[in-house]
Amino acid sequence: MLRLSTLLLLVAVAFSEEGGAKHWIHVDSDAPKSEKTALLILNGFGGTRGGCKAQMAYWEDSGMDVYIADVLLRKSLAASTEALADFVEEYDLAEYGEIKAICYIAGAYLLHTQVLATPMPNLTAIVYDRSPTQERAPA
Repeated sequence: MLRLSTLLLLVAVAFSEEGGAKHWIHVDSDAPKSEKTALLILNGFGGTRGGCKAQMAYWEDSGMDVYIADVLLRKSLAASTEALADFVEEYDLAEYGEIKAICYIAGAYLLHTQVLATPMPNLTAIVYDRSPTQERAPA
């Protein structure tokens, strides 16, 4: 019985590491993507579930489709970059008329690597955000 419990615990931990992505998505209307604007939010390492919930509550009535991508993986930035590429493809972000992005520090790195690998001509605006603590850090 102890071995079965240990095995189940190991399986649960393994799946939470790889399959634990919880993307937050709000589609504003049934209009074609080519006629809409998407807001892509890429949080940093300090992002939390509560933070994502607050972001979604703030942006969901903005008239845009909102995508908060849970792609920042502790495993590596390379794996995170790949996860973002998969996310962009899975949700057909290239089909939008316009994409605006809000990026926190690590999220900005991921977006930069994404744009270098696969240009996003419909990306029209990027807001880079840092916390007050990060702003006080020496350059």
